[in-house]
Amino acid sequence: TRDERPARKPREGPSEPGVFWCSGCRSWLHPRWFLKWSDVAAGRAVPAKCRPCRSQYSHNVRIRKDFGISPEEYRRRLDGQGGVCAICRQPPTNYRLSVDHDHDTGAVRGLLCHRCNHELLGAAHDSVVILRRAVAYLEGSISGLAG
Repeated sequence: TRDERPARKPREGPSEPGVFWCSGCRSWLHPRWFLKWSDVAAGRAVPAKCRPCRSQYSHNVRIRKDFGISPEEYRRRLDGQGGVCAICRQPPTNYRLSVDHDHDTGAVRGLLCHRCNHELLGAAHDSVVILRRAVAYLEGSISGLAG
């Protein structure tokens, strides 16, 4: 209920004119955090949340709806993987790590970067046989070059 929520940062007046209140991060921010410059120039209405807060909110809704995991579970998995992709061990660059799941059972396997999720597992159609053949091919190619 509303009374059980933790206390939030109070909404005080803006420190400068031309800034807007974000109901997500509860901060006064410049219009560029809400809209593109073309939208500001066109006089479009400012949304209630800044772009990062809207992005995080939509991500939270999507992982709960599509994969059945909470934002807290996503964070636990991300921390458990050290903040990196479960396969290539690289940190995410432009996008959050994707929730990888078994398409037959729906079970969540881990968090992967876009490249490993789509270009590696997706290209192999999640087939262990294809991936083993790829490893054998690479090992044969490498040993063939050495001799």
